[in-house]
Amino acid sequence: MMDTASLCLLLCLAQGHYSAADVAKLSLRPDRSLFFWYEEIILSCSAPGGRSDWSVRRNTSKQTVQRCQLGWAVPSGSTCTIEDSDPSDTGVYWCESASGNRSNSVNITVTDFSASFYKDGVFIGTEDKGKKLLRSVSTSDEGFYQCEHPSQGKSPQSWLRVRSQYWVILGHTGFKLGHTGSYLFHTGSYWVILGHTGLILSSYWVILGSYWVILGSYWVIMGSYWVILGS
Repeated sequence: MMDTASLCLLLCLAQGHYSAADVAKLSLRPDRSLFFWYEEIILSCSAPGGRSDWSVRRNTSKQTVQRCQLGWAVPSGSTCTIEDSDPSDTGVYWCESASGNRSNSVNITVTDFSASFYKDGVFIGTEDKGKKLLRSVSTSDEGFYQCEHPSQGKSPQSWLRVRSQYWVILGHTGFKLGHTGSYLFHTGSYWVILGHTGLILSSYWVILGSYWVILGSYWVIMGSYWVILGS
C-alpha cells in the first residue's frame, strides 16, 4: 500500500512534468532576429495541446512587459503581427500564459535601411531611411519611379506628374498671367526677371519667389525668399 509521502512525491513529479511540457515556444516569421524598417514581423506562441491562453509580450526601451495590442501590432489569438516595424520595435519578446508562465525569449532588432531608387528603370541613387527628396522639381522629373528594399525587392512603378504653377502681375502695366519659368517683363520703367512663382501687388512692386528675381537696381533678400520693393 502506497504511503502518503510516496503519493505526494509522485503527484509533485507529475505536476512538474506537466508544467515543463506545457511551456509554449515563441517562433518568428521570417525566422531571424534582424529586420529593416517597414518589414512585417509575425510572432506566434505554440503550446502542446493547442492551448490558446498564451500571448506575446515584449520589453523595449520605452515599455516593459507590454502585451501585444493595437497601436504597435495586430493581435489574433496567440499570434502577434507587427505590420510596419520601425526601430522602436527593437526589444526582447516572449510568450506568457494567463498563469504567468514564460516561453523562450527572442531579441529583435529593427534598423534603418538604405533603399535604391530608379526613374524609368534607371538607377538614380541610394538614400537612407527609404526616402528620397526631389528638390526644385521641373517637368524633366516626370516619369516612373520605384524603390528597392534590401530584403523585400523592388516596389511597383509609380508615375510622377509635374504641374506648372502660375504667376500673376498687377501694376502699371495691367494684369498678366502665365506659367512659371524664367521670364523677362517690362513693367513701366523697370525690367523684371522672374525665375519662379511671383506675386506683385499695387504700384509698389512686391515679388516673392523661390529662385531669383531682379527688379531694376533695387532688391532685398530675406531668408530663403526674395522680397523686392520698387516704385
